[in-house]
Amino acid sequence: MMEDVNGLSTYEEEVVQYVKKDTIHALLFLAIILLLNIIRNVFPSLHGGFHATLIIHSIQLVALFVLLMKKGQGLRSVGIHLANWKKALAVGLVFAAVNLILFNGVLSGVLGGWQLRGIVAIIGTVASLLFLAFYEDVFFFGYFQTRIYGLVKKDWLAVFVVALLFAVMHWPSWLVAAITGEHQWFGDYSWGMFAFHNISWIMFHIFVNTIFRHLRSIITVTLFHFSMNLAMGAREGLWQLDSYEIGSTSFISFGIVYGFIMFVIWWISPQRKNKR
Repeated sequence: MMEDVNGLSTYEEEVVQYVKKDTIHALLFLAIILLLNIIRNVFPSLHGGFHATLIIHSIQLVALFVLLMKKGQGLRSVGIHLANWKKALAVGLVFAAVNLILFNGVLSGVLGGWQLRGIVAIIGTVASLLFLAFYEDVFFFGYFQTRIYGLVKKDWLAVFVVALLFAVMHWPSWLVAAITGEHQWFGDYSWGMFAFHNISWIMFHIFVNTIFRHLRSIITVTLFHFSMNLAMGAREGLWQLDSYEIGSTSFISFGIVYGFIMFVIWWISPQRKNKR
């Protein structure tokens, strides 16, 4: 079997081994997660807070890991390994730093006088967002995206299908917000904003999946995803602010961050190196 520069089998050889049964198992997992997400948002009294979410997500991860072991695929098949951990960690930390400095006006906010919250709140926020990013990335980039090839053979279509499913997973909270009028970022809910965020979620999945395909490690994508969420939740997470809005400068910085990281991905690409 061929190997890429990270000592792993190539992504193309990895996904071609999956069959329809793998796709069906993945879709069943996705259906369960979506159902639980709907219940959590429609019936908040059953939610039980973050601790309950942590337990439920942990159970789902354990169930996935057991299934992978039983099928002989292992954790390596969803990007959990140490084959290239130094490179994956270094690139992930660079991406995280870029997010926290440039994205969402964080740097200008800090320079403008944002005050940090207490250490306990910061640790709790970092730990929770890191776990939630790891949970989502294992399922969507490591598991769902790779197993969909058992049914969808065209590469671009396989990526788009899972990107769309990634967007759908965010629907319950937005639809509940539309009904209650309690959306916390944009005030009055609009279907235009809903459409805009669906496009953003689809682009986010395609973009982060590109990172995963190049480095094949959950470490890098988790650090990127975690830092993006941390920057987006500035008021609730790290800083004490009287008001907080996502404006045009946030989207401009979003484009700058994506452009920079796409350049890094191209720079470290094995294809580019092979042409030299």
